[in-house]
Amino acid sequence: MYLSQQGISRRAAFHGVDMSPVANEGRAVQLEFIRNLIDKDHFKVGDTEITSEFVIANRANAIKVYQELGLYLATLIAVLDDCYDDENRLDSVILTGRCVETEAGTQAMIEGSARKVLNKWYPESSRIGMHLASDLAQGNRTINAFAQALGAAYLGNQALRERHLAAVTGQATRQEAAAEYDVKSFPAGTGDYKEVVVGIPGVSAEEDAKNIAAVKELLGDTATVKIVSDAGSFEQYAKARTLTGIMIDPSINMRAMPAEEKEALLRDINLIRDTKGVIFTLNEISVKTKTRDELVGILKAIAANLERMKAENIDEAMKLALQKENSNYLAKVRALADQRKAEIAPVYNEGIDTVRYCAAPRAIGTTEGTAKHDQFAFDNFDTTAGKGFFNYFIFGDTVKTRDEAVRYIQACGYKGDINRIKFIDKTGLTYEQLVARIAAETGLRAEDVGIRALEGEFDLSQISTEKIPGTLLEISSVTINGHKIYAAMNSYQALLKVMAGDLDVPGVLDGTLKGAFKYLPRTLPIDYGRELEAYQNAVAQLLSAA
Repeated sequence: MYLSQQGISRRAAFHGVDMSPVANEGRAVQLEFIRNLIDKDHFKVGDTEITSEFVIANRANAIKVYQELGLYLATLIAVLDDCYDDENRLDSVILTGRCVETEAGTQAMIEGSARKVLNKWYPESSRIGMHLASDLAQGNRTINAFAQALGAAYLGNQALRERHLAAVTGQATRQEAAAEYDVKSFPAGTGDYKEVVVGIPGVSAEEDAKNIAAVKELLGDTATVKIVSDAGSFEQYAKARTLTGIMIDPSINMRAMPAEEKEALLRDINLIRDTKGVIFTLNEISVKTKTRDELVGILKAIAANLERMKAENIDEAMKLALQKENSNYLAKVRALADQRKAEIAPVYNEGIDTVRYCAAPRAIGTTEGTAKHDQFAFDNFDTTAGKGFFNYFIFGDTVKTRDEAVRYIQACGYKGDINRIKFIDKTGLTYEQLVARIAAETGLRAEDVGIRALEGEFDLSQISTEKIPGTLLEISSVTINGHKIYAAMNSYQALLKVMAGDLDVPGVLDGTLKGAFKYLPRTLPIDYGRELEAYQNAVAQLLSAA
C-alpha cells in the first residue's frame, strides 16, 4: 500500500502546523520539514535555522497529521478486508512511500492511531498486520524497486485522473468535479468525508438538485449530501464510514422550512455531530416542536421561581404568590407533557400486535433506570394487561418504597389501574434471584420472564448457569453532546418480540445462546436527547409536587 506524501502536506496546515518556512517549496521539501519537526530538536531548511522553540511549538500538531492518516489507513484496511472471503483472508499490509520513513511519525500513525481504530471500530480486521517496506527490504534492491514502482504507478494514476476530470467536467469547477468524483467512485473510507452525512430520498434530477442546494445552504461545507433510494441503503453508507447520518423524511420540505425551525435543526445537528455511526431521522415530529418548546419554557419559569423562593430576604406574601404561580404552572406541565407524548407516540411507541406477541402468559419487568429513559415505559402495561401478562416495575435506585414507586409512575403520566402493576424492590437481589422471585409470584417458568434493563445494570458475571435465566434485554447507550443517553424507545415491543421467538428484530443483537440480548434502535429521532431531557425534567417537577 503506497501512502502519498501529498496527504501529509495537505493536512499539516489544517492541524495548525506553521508551514511558513516551506510555504513556497515542493511537497518533498514540505514532507521532510514535517518529518524533522517530529524527529529532530532543531534543523535547517536551506539557510533558515529552525529553532528548538519552533520545533516544540509545532511537534504535537505534526504528530496529529500522522494520527489522522492512521484513521484513514485503518478504515481503508477494513474496507479492503471485506473484499476477501474467509478462505483468502487479508493477513498483512505492506506500507511504502516517503511519509512512512520517519520512525516517530510512523509510530503515531500505526500504533497511536490505526491500530486503535481497528481494535475499537473494526475488531474483525484487527488481526491484520501492518509492516513497513523499508523494514522488510533491509537492503533488498528488489523490494525497494517494487516500492518505488508503486509510487510511480500512483503518480501516473493521479495524472490520468486529472485528464479524466478535465474531459468530463465541462463548465464545472475542478473542486466540484473532484468532490463528485471522490464521493461516487472511491471505496468507503478513502474520501475526505465530512462529519455528518445527510440522506435525501431521490425524486427526480431537478428536485434532487433543489434539495441538495437547500441542505448545503443550511449546513454549508459541514456535511456530505447523498441521494438514496431507501433508509436501509443510507444506513449502510453512513455506518460504513462511522459517520453521523441524518435521514430526511420525504415529507420534509427543506426549502420551505421556516427560519426558527432551521435554527432548531442546526442546534440538534451540533448536539449529535460527534455521535459516530448512529443514524438519526428528521421528520415532521422533530421539526414541529412548539409543544415541547412551551413545556421547556414553563419548566424554566418554575426553576426560576424556586430559586427566588430560596432567597433569605423574601417575604411570606411573595413566597405564597410564587408557590401559587408554580402550582398553576404544574397543571400546564402535566397537560403539555401528555400532549407531547401523543405527538411523538407514532415514532417513540410503535403499536403492539397482541395477537402475535401476547399469545402466551409472560411476565415483563421494567427497571427504574429503563423507565427514566423511556417516555412510554408504563403506557404499554394496559395494552398487555388481561392477556395473561404480568407487568413489573423494578425499583430500588432513587425510588426506595412502593409508595414512592406509585407516585413516580403517576408523575410519568400513567392513568390506568395502578393495581394492574406489580412492584418489586431489587435491593440486595441478584439478577437470578430477581427472575426466580417473579417466576414464583406469577407461577410462570423462569424462561417466561423477561427483563429490560440498562446495559450493565445487572452484574451477570456471577451467574451460576451457562445461560442466564429468563430473557434479558440490555439497552445500549449513545453519547450526545457529551451526555450518555440510553435509547430505550420501543424496547418494550422489542422484548415482546424476542420472547415470542422473533429474533429478526431491528436493533436487537442476538443473544440466544446466553439469554442476554443487546438493544440499540437502528435509527433515532434527531432531537432524541432534547425530547428525553424535557420529559425527565417534567417528571421531576411533577414528582416534587406530588
